[in-house]
Formats: sequence, structure tokens, C-alpha cells
Amino acid sequence: MAIKHDEINIKAGKENIVVMIYGTFSENYVGDVILTPAYGITARSMFSFAYYLTANGYRVYCLDYRNHVGKSTGDIMYCKLSTQVEDVLAILEATKCNKIVSLSLSCRSTIKACAEYNGSVDLVLVTPVVNTAKTVFAASGVDYFTIVDDASDLTQKANILGNVVQYNFVQDAVQNKMDSLNSTIEDLAKIKGNLTCIAGDLDPWVDINDVKYVLDAVKTDMLTIKLNTIHAAAHKINRNPVVAGKYYEESTRECLNMSNVDSTNIIIPNMKEVIRDIGYEKIKVGENHGISK
Repeated sequence: MAIKHDEINIKAGKENIVVMIYGTFSENYVGDVILTPAYGITARSMFSFAYYLTANGYRVYCLDYRNHVGKSTGDIMYCKLSTQVEDVLAILEATKCNKIVSLSLSCRSTIKACAEYNGSVDLVLVTPVVNTAKTVFAASGVDYFTIVDDASDLTQKANILGNVVQYNFVQDAVQNKMDSLNSTIEDLAKIKGNLTCIAGDLDPWVDINDVKYVLDAVKTDMLTIKLNTIHAAAHKINRNPVVAGKYYEESTRECLNMSNVDSTNIIIPNMKEVIRDIGYEKIKVGENHGISK
């Protein structure tokens, strides 16, 4: 059965944040979840991940960030993590949904957004970037966070995780304290709710020891923390269907646990069916779902 799609716009000043809504096709509706795409990935490309969640009773809100790839306002050339923080806060407010699944670099902006959010949240962070500067260096081979300083021409170009952006990306991450392990620890300490990190033990871009260090260093009674390890030596999980399935399953299982639903009966979609349905989904633009456009 193909997932029903809808598309809405959330206003951010004069700009638009486009949100794909993947409707559940399970007989038992469990709740809503926000799914933030990995850096350089569109909401449309998150279909396979959303399929696991919708098959298990969730309605999924997946946004295209502004100044990013996808349908929202702006171009990825002008990408900044601080804009993504604003987008996450906007979708939290618009949907009234406090359960979030984030991937890769988007985890860092989600962490910052939840640190600024007044309410309690349930977070599942997949291949979570906890040290932006280190991950960028590992992925690009260039230490942009050392090269870029106050004297730099911020319109110069950097290759950040395979996408060309302006140096302003780096300055923005530093100025808004989203560049280091210590800043991640500080933000996590401000979050209320539940957090599960799902990380690969051999991820070349995110050191599992950094993830462990950050989680061990967070001293707060407001946040319940858990780490699940996947045996995987890749960061871009969508390149390997078997590895991707492991992450999707584990993430869905954690969402179910956070929703107080028995996860032993989790539905594991057949990947052939998922791939088939990618070609058949129908997008209906304009249905409100209780959200102001």
C-alpha cells in the first residue's frame, strides 16, 4: 500500500518551510513524529525512513530546510545551521509534535533547537554529529574550522559533506556554538525529555567514542539518555539498503518505546515494497491537518 502524501507550507517571515506529511497506513494510529532529513537530503528522499514509521502507526512530518536542497525557500549555497534551528522550532510550534527523529548533521541543529524549546521532547538521533568541526574535517579532508576566521571572505566556497556552501556556514556554526563537543554537551544539558542516540561503531565521520563522551558528560536530571550501537562502517546509510534497514528499524523501535507501545511486534517493511511504492505515491497539496499554512 502506498503512503498518502500531503504537502504544506509553514511561514518563516516572508519565507516558506515546505513540509511533507507521510500519512500512516497502519490500522493503529500511534502518534506524530517529526523527521528531519540529513544534510544535503530532501524530504522527498526520506520516503524509505518514513515508510518504517508510518507502517508502525506514525504520521510523519518531514521538512525541507530553508537554504538547503528541496522545495523550501533558498539555496544550499547559503546554508547555515542557525537557520535549521529556526526551522525545527517552527515545525515544533506548528505541529505541536514533540517527538523528533534526526539524522547526521541535522542532529546538531535539532539539539540546539530542543535546548531552546520550552517543552519536553522525545529525541532519536541517528548517526549523530556531536562535533561539527571534526565531522566536516573527516568528510572533506579540509579543516575549514581552522581556516575560516574573522578576516575571511565569507562568500568563499567550502565543500561541506559533499555540498558547496559559503564560508559563512562555518562562521555561523562557531558564533552559535554548534561546532564542538563542549557546545553539544552544553545544549544537551538544557533539554527536557528522552534521548536515544543510534550510532555506528565504525562510522568514519562520527567517532562513536565522541558520542559516548558527550552522553557521559551530560549532567542533568531532566533528560533520560540511551545509546544504541549499530555495527556499521558507513555514515551515508542510504547507500546500503541492509544497513539503512537496521537504522530505520532501530529508530522506529525507539519511537515506539517512547510512545509506550510494545516494540516487540514492530512491523518491518519489505524493502522491495518500499522501493515499489516510491514510484506510486500521490502528492496532494493543500490539506491543512490542523496546521496553519
